[in-house]
Amino acid sequence: LLKMDFLGLTTLTDIKKATDYIKQTSGAEIDFVKLGYDDPKVYELIGSGNTEAVFQLESGGMKGFMRELQPSCLEDVIAGMYRPGPMDAIPDFIKNKKAPDKIKYQHPLMKPILGVTYGIIVYQEQVMDVVRTLAGYSMGGADNIRRMMSKKKHEAMEAERKVFVGGGVDKKTGNKINGAVANGVPENVANEIYDMLIKFASYGFNKSHAAAYAHVTYQTAYLKCYYPVEYFTAVLNNRINKLDELTHYLSYIKEAKITVLPPSVNKSGAEYSVEDGCIRIGMGAIKGVGVPVINKIVEERERNGEYKDFVEVVSRMEDGTGKSLINRRMVESLIFAGAFDCFGKKRAVLIAAFPSVMDRVAKERSAKMSGQMSLFDIAPEIKTEYIYPEVDEYSPNEKYKREKEVAGVYLSGHPLSAYIDKLKQFKYNTSMLNPRLPAVRFKNNDRRHAHRNGKQTDQKGQPHGHGGARRSLRHRRSFGV
Repeated sequence: LLKMDFLGLTTLTDIKKATDYIKQTSGAEIDFVKLGYDDPKVYELIGSGNTEAVFQLESGGMKGFMRELQPSCLEDVIAGMYRPGPMDAIPDFIKNKKAPDKIKYQHPLMKPILGVTYGIIVYQEQVMDVVRTLAGYSMGGADNIRRMMSKKKHEAMEAERKVFVGGGVDKKTGNKINGAVANGVPENVANEIYDMLIKFASYGFNKSHAAAYAHVTYQTAYLKCYYPVEYFTAVLNNRINKLDELTHYLSYIKEAKITVLPPSVNKSGAEYSVEDGCIRIGMGAIKGVGVPVINKIVEERERNGEYKDFVEVVSRMEDGTGKSLINRRMVESLIFAGAFDCFGKKRAVLIAAFPSVMDRVAKERSAKMSGQMSLFDIAPEIKTEYIYPEVDEYSPNEKYKREKEVAGVYLSGHPLSAYIDKLKQFKYNTSMLNPRLPAVRFKNNDRRHAHRNGKQTDQKGQPHGHGGARRSLRHRRSFGV
């Protein structure tokens, strides 16, 4: 029987979109099979704790753990991605990683098995390797031991101790098991090793599962390290309808000094896009406009060139029968989002002017449809310029308020921008009050997390020992400001 888990991960779409954008902007094709998984700069990024948008490493606990661990290879990420054994084993794991020559193995036969995880049992496969190598169990017998220990069947485990130490018979196959003592392991050492297996086995996890996740972790870290603009553009587009995550990532992107350009009828499409090393906000983020209308704006722009002014946008948005493709609410939302800022007109001016502009354009269309001709139809070289009213611009905070109303997020700034340096002095933010999200680390390297009902949980918000914790699609965090 072959068991296969197929996990739907949002992050895989992030990677696919990012590699597509990279090819569009630079022509480079990202192939991790050829690139490998040994780039020092990628591990330096992971070890820095600057792992926002890096798969499985976004929580405060994992950031802190990676800073302490300072991983230098993929094996470190595989082992470190999950809790390596009981809580009290974490300091030993970190210490042994930094001083591998000081690791003490209970027996020389243990070194080839535990060397890759610095003397700590992390994987279920290691439990199986220990009983096979030291006591002579078959593959099937070793798997039975693993299941027995992971389900904490204490009576069965104690009965099996005698077989592990002194030998016996495999109950399923009838094959002889020599036992650890017969293979040169002192009896007291064999018992110590068996105690360690019991202690660690219930915390162990399948290495193939962890390895697959670690590859995804590395890939996201690589893309963030070398192609941050393309990668974060992909991350934003993949969460375009998740306002809490959009807010969080846009805040981080700005802090990371990546320039975020406002939506523009002359530059934006429906989605976020890469533009000259910056991220251009897509018009699809604007409420009440709709992707079909945005596509029409883009199609008209690509067919007949960029729009020269606000009036031209309104006049060119018609379906060929004299009917406008955009209504007043759509225009108002586009104004408040800053999509017409490229024409150099104040938003307050456009809000005051757009009803009359739309009325004027509608009358001109109606006249044309009825066959009436004006002086400007006879002599198109004569142009009339719309006279905009004189209106004071909105205050910055009023702009931000309107942006959030129509886009769900602040676009051109933030009401608290003036206080950003003061806010950075605080160690906590309101995301830590969200019961769905991973909490910060506790004292003494205790990476347990508080669940909404007060129960102790693991780093993914699941009760300890719950297999579903390892199937979390990804960690989610958002800032409350």
